[in-house]
Amino acid sequence: QLLLEIPALDAAQLELLPLYLNCLPRLGVGDHDYVQIETLQTELCGGLGASCDIRGWYGDEQRSKAVLTLSSHCLRPNYARLVKLMIDTLLKVRFDELERIRELCARMRGRWERGLTASGHQLAMAAAEGGMSPAAQLRNHLHGFAGIRRLQELDRSLQEHPERCRQLARQLQQLHEQLCQGSLQLLLVSEEGPQEELVSELAQAWPDWIPQPGRAWQLESVREARREVWHTDSQVHFCAQSFPTVNGDHEDAAPLSVLGEVLRNGWLHRAIREQGGAYGSGAGQRSGRAAFSFFSYRDPRLKETFDSFAAAVQWALEAPCPEQQLEEAILGIISRMDKPGSPAGEAIACFRSELFGSNEQRLQQFRERVLATRAADLERVARRYLLAPRPSAAVLTGRDTPREAWHPCLEGSQEGEL
Repeated sequence: QLLLEIPALDAAQLELLPLYLNCLPRLGVGDHDYVQIETLQTELCGGLGASCDIRGWYGDEQRSKAVLTLSSHCLRPNYARLVKLMIDTLLKVRFDELERIRELCARMRGRWERGLTASGHQLAMAAAEGGMSPAAQLRNHLHGFAGIRRLQELDRSLQEHPERCRQLARQLQQLHEQLCQGSLQLLLVSEEGPQEELVSELAQAWPDWIPQPGRAWQLESVREARREVWHTDSQVHFCAQSFPTVNGDHEDAAPLSVLGEVLRNGWLHRAIREQGGAYGSGAGQRSGRAAFSFFSYRDPRLKETFDSFAAAVQWALEAPCPEQQLEEAILGIISRMDKPGSPAGEAIACFRSELFGSNEQRLQQFRERVLATRAADLERVARRYLLAPRPSAAVLTGRDTPREAWHPCLEGSQEGEL
């Protein structure tokens, strides 16, 4: 993995990030066009991936960091050639293949539109949480409902005005040059035997990288309620409601996480899925955003679902949590934390967690707090954090949904069409 810490970008450059990441590993490189590069990728590794991780700091959701990653994997005989291909992709990618850029934009739009009903609950939660932290706000702006609509508009513009693609290519090139000014880290995961040899090959292949001085990445603090309603071609609804809570370092993050498990298993599954007919529902503490969110997935109801969210909170306040439900919730969290992964996967996850302020000591502290959670803690955190008069809310719904079906918490919502 090649990891670039993203420097400060202006608003227009930030909005191009999703398309840039989609294009970076799929364009020509140096003297080779994109067809030749695709063939080479298939021969060496099966493909390159580009992504951007934008997160709040583990102990401070108002502090954010963004890292661009170019990644791949291969067998040992292909290692040296893959290293060269990744370096060349980062340093010599071509943005002069205009028809290819148009094609990638159209394919990306189609993929995002098809994903609306597959991940509608995640998009709704992202919209509801968009005012909770700077990183959550930016992720929602880039990859949420507004980002999908912006991509639709860009694709229509390229279809109606092909000359616009030349300007877009220049903007992507400028963004690439700006990104390549950031500091760089390399992550290599391999079998134990040849590591020294692999590191030596990597050091010899990689050119000197001197980050250019410039403004560091910084997003303005944000902590506000958001209400959004988005319309698309759908007969069902995707609902989300979000409350401001605490980050992962806070002592209440653990009981809030347990509360989410208890609410899902003890109330929401029955009220929203079994009785309401939704395909799924849930609730949980989202410490990276310092938020607690409810959601429903492929839901035939709208107003009644938000009533069920409120009823779940009242249930947590009025009915002491049975010891068995509490134990099951705690064991569910601990089992996910302790679930073994592949050696390579665990190494990469540990490395990336430390990039954003987490470490084994903090995770162990969270684990101990989860194990120490009692029923009284659930009532305490529910009363402290989940009684906001007008929490954030977001819905993805059909174009013909009447306003009479809206819940009062959605009044005054920003509306949009997809």
